[in-house]
Amino acid sequence: MKLLKAGKGITLALEIFSIIGIVLCLGMTVMAFVNPQWLLENGTLTVNGIEISQPLEHIKNPSAPMAIIFLAGAIATSFAALMLHRMHGIIIETMAGRPFQPCTVKWMRQIGWCAIIMPVVSAVMSIVALLVKVDGIYAQLDLSGLLMGVLVLCLTHVFAYGLELQQDVDGLL
Repeated sequence: MKLLKAGKGITLALEIFSIIGIVLCLGMTVMAFVNPQWLLENGTLTVNGIEISQPLEHIKNPSAPMAIIFLAGAIATSFAALMLHRMHGIIIETMAGRPFQPCTVKWMRQIGWCAIIMPVVSAVMSIVALLVKVDGIYAQLDLSGLLMGVLVLCLTHVFAYGLELQQDVDGLL
């Protein structure tokens, strides 16, 4: 029970930090158009697996790649906030003694899809950057998020089976 209480607090705190991260990424997207030199002072900028590593002098329009990576960061962080919100709900249901509920199965499925979508966002945004001919932007696809998403989707089937068993037991009583 102590572990669940700790998990409840941790997921809530991380969800709040994720929301702050979304606001910061959106603010940095605007800042990319206002003063892009300030954002790339150290020479390299990496957000959610997308990186700008060329000096600003070599990039024709530095605002575009920076806006793309910060927007990708905001989108990915939104999915992370949703995942944490759903984890928080699952923990609350488990603490109440109801881990096998239809909402829990639905939330686990959403967590799995969010984990799959998060790394895909950076790949799609890098393709967008290539299509609009933005120089100096590189992306990497993180397979651990994809694998975690597939694992959670598999666990969703286990929870769905547990829900069926729980309903059968409740029907017998």
